[in-house]
Amino acid sequence: MKLFSKILCLGAVVLGFAACDRDYEMPPLSEPVYTGAAANTTIAQLRALGASATTSKSVSITDSLILRARISGNDVSGNVYKKVFIQDATGNLEIEVDQSGVFSDYPIGQEVFVNLKGLSLSVYGGELQIGQTGATANRIPYETFKARLQKNGWADTTKLNVIETSNLKSLNVSDIMTHNALVKLTDVKFENAGKKTFATTSGYGTENLVDAAGNTLLVRTSNYADFAADTLPKGWGTVYGILGVFNNSYQLTIRKRTDIVNFDTAKVVKPTVSSVSVPYTNALGNNSFGDFILEEKVGSGIWTSGKSYAKATAYISGARTASEAWLLSPYFDLTSITATIVTATFDHVARYFDNKPGTYCTLWARVEGGNWEQLTIPTYTPGSQTTWDFVNAGSIDLTKFKGKKVQLGFKYTSTTTTAGTWEIKNFSVK
Repeated sequence: MKLFSKILCLGAVVLGFAACDRDYEMPPLSEPVYTGAAANTTIAQLRALGASATTSKSVSITDSLILRARISGNDVSGNVYKKVFIQDATGNLEIEVDQSGVFSDYPIGQEVFVNLKGLSLSVYGGELQIGQTGATANRIPYETFKARLQKNGWADTTKLNVIETSNLKSLNVSDIMTHNALVKLTDVKFENAGKKTFATTSGYGTENLVDAAGNTLLVRTSNYADFAADTLPKGWGTVYGILGVFNNSYQLTIRKRTDIVNFDTAKVVKPTVSSVSVPYTNALGNNSFGDFILEEKVGSGIWTSGKSYAKATAYISGARTASEAWLLSPYFDLTSITATIVTATFDHVARYFDNKPGTYCTLWARVEGGNWEQLTIPTYTPGSQTTWDFVNAGSIDLTKFKGKKVQLGFKYTSTTTTAGTWEIKNFSVK
């Protein structure tokens, strides 16, 4: 009996080892399926409901509202802090949540049904958001958040709505559909490519994206982003991000490093030159060059657009650099103009050019298909000017170009010893 018992035990041990050698498959994950009440509201309707919300007064959601939406942005890289962005066919919103690492539960592309009753609509920086009144910074506690945002199906990024453009000027902050929208910006470059990082070791880094026409868009990056210390890539490429709005101005948030793709230092992007009729005016302000474009032959980031004027300077970060950068107008169609005289004029100020602004700040013209020829600017600010007072450049005669299409070019040049500042506004042709 003892021998038989030992044999049985040995057999059990052998069977145990044999069982350990078997290949087991992981049990399949259960796809989340929403089984609650049907959606009965949209983001557009929520924006209308929260129209009376202010920075100091939120609007409570008292009705049993269910929103069907999809996660378009989260904190996967650390660049988004305690919020997620959602979208549906009618618009985009952000939801405040008192938790980090939300991306592991709510990946980009995840469809959710949001139970809104008891939450609130509040305003920060002029932009509407979903939160919970009375909580810290209106952020929804995470257990409440998970109970309110029920997942449905697997995450699918191919179902996200994306605004795609290569023309930053086409993004209009007055269009509510662009607020917190997911965008794909093609043929853009970073203003300080190869020179700066996305952010410093503290606070937020700010940088401009530039399109082929010289229009810019602010990119804001947290020092907590896992790509904050990366150097801004050189060349032209594509950037995805969430187009946030703060106090009626855009600021792009890149969700993760892989939102920056296909940057190519050998790529050449030429802007499309438009043709316009006369009379024509362009303030060269409002943070836009309008239909003017840039051509930087030497140097980069020379021309910028501010609230009141266009500015060119190669004195950057305390250093003077050699440059040649052009601000180019559209073609002015003078083929059928009946006016006897055609003139251009603008206001400008030039400083720090060693008393010779006319050497470094010049105006040129070319007919369509022709070569550049220099025009005379009648009036410059004195080279020794100590203020930023603008003067009118005077009337610049374009009459000889009647019957043709003509383009004007503001040419800025500098050296390593002379790199002044030229500001221009209120340009017109009539």
